[in-house]
Amino acid sequence: MFVGAFLILSAVGTSWVFGSPVMAVPDEPAHAIHAAAVVRGQWTGERTDQGGWTNVEVPEYVAESYDVRCYAFNPAVSVECQGEIPSGESPTVITTSAGSYNPVYYAFVGLPSLVLDGASAFYAMRLVGVLLCAALLALAVVALTQLRRTSFVGIAFVAATTPMVTFLMAGINPNGMEIASAVMLFCWLRLLTDRIDEGIPAHRVVMVALAAVAVANTRSIGLLWLLVIVVATLADLRVLRLLVRSRAFWIGTVGIGLGVAFSLVWLASTQSLDVTVPNPGAGTPFPAAFHIMVTQTYENFQGYVGLFGWLDTPVPSTVVFLWTSVVFVAVVGGLFFGRGPSRRALTVVLAAFLLVPPLVQGATAFDYGFIWQARYVLALYAVTVVAAGVALDVAFPNGLAEPRARRLAFAVLGLLAALHVYSFLWNLRRYVVGTPDGWRKMLAAPEWQPPGTWMLWAAVLVVAVGVGVEATRRTFLARPSLLVDEAGRTARPVTTS
Repeated sequence: MFVGAFLILSAVGTSWVFGSPVMAVPDEPAHAIHAAAVVRGQWTGERTDQGGWTNVEVPEYVAESYDVRCYAFNPAVSVECQGEIPSGESPTVITTSAGSYNPVYYAFVGLPSLVLDGASAFYAMRLVGVLLCAALLALAVVALTQLRRTSFVGIAFVAATTPMVTFLMAGINPNGMEIASAVMLFCWLRLLTDRIDEGIPAHRVVMVALAAVAVANTRSIGLLWLLVIVVATLADLRVLRLLVRSRAFWIGTVGIGLGVAFSLVWLASTQSLDVTVPNPGAGTPFPAAFHIMVTQTYENFQGYVGLFGWLDTPVPSTVVFLWTSVVFVAVVGGLFFGRGPSRRALTVVLAAFLLVPPLVQGATAFDYGFIWQARYVLALYAVTVVAAGVALDVAFPNGLAEPRARRLAFAVLGLLAALHVYSFLWNLRRYVVGTPDGWRKMLAAPEWQPPGTWMLWAAVLVVAVGVGVEATRRTFLARPSLLVDEAGRTARPVTTS
């Protein structure tokens, strides 16, 4: 199961790696510079008087990554303006705004910069990030397939993996690892509690600990996501009583504690949370900032589904509406029909998803100004959608046993797949010819081509998404569901295909 999921997710992510030009992901130059510095032993660099910004020494081509963004913030401009990516390796001092960020993610993605240069190094750094995220999400899939009830949760996982999620996974940006590890943590904690009557196998605790440490050491807000997910899944006295009797649980807790301690020490000893540059809205009091963020709750869904480039390339509103409609039905259905721990978990993560942005932005607007972006809470968005699928499976353990229901579920998967492919092509068109030009010019007279041509990666994505839909159907929609009694014991299997 892991290998299949990993290959599919890697193929989808790799398509996005080459579907966007170098430095086309938000803040990618800053993260690339920090990654190259970390693998060369400069975990923080030399502090500047500008908050968390630091000076580091990196190869020349990395230092010049800021200069290749000629297309940024102007979707009418294709990547033709970029020219050849520099490849000089002379040691160069440069300032990065990501210099105080937790080094764990960067220690992985920076490795290719030690042996490659120029565009090849940047694409290889992206690929390392994709493989890391794909492995975390594939492990999440492994956990989901072992739940007692697995029908709706398969569709929910696909809905959680939006085009924006894969776009961020494919960039040099810790957002992708943050999202993937948060989903993995929720899935393995859910499996641990769902089958608690079977005992507490050491490998499940290991998976929980691995995901928890990864979440805590992505971005600074990852510690909050860790707390929310743990509270959502373990707020059950019966489960807690069984856990505290387990040796594996305590060993895992120590491991998680060490990972969290490293993250806290890093935050306390660096300037990660300091004010960097002035932002619009600085001086806004909490009530006003909170109200503004609440009123923008629905508007932020653009950033959950697809807001590519330097947040300058939104997917069409129809894509957002259709994708959001699937998510809305799942979440509302889970809240109304779910029961027990599954509904409680959904309620907690949904409340955090809705309240954290206005609370955090409200509390920081006076000093920082308005800095919040939708992608900052994508980890909780993805967890909320998966939690909704779990709640629906608990409410309707055999909800897809009827053939027409399975056909409808397959149609929803097909819709999500089509929207994902269209979003990828929309992103490609913006870079190949510029947004104002049409699809015909993209086919007949492309101004920019990624390595291998854009048609190659579009084909790879179509195949990967198609295989993913079929794998989801076979794994989740066409497998026996389990009737479970009130005590949590399996009663008998019910064939759904």
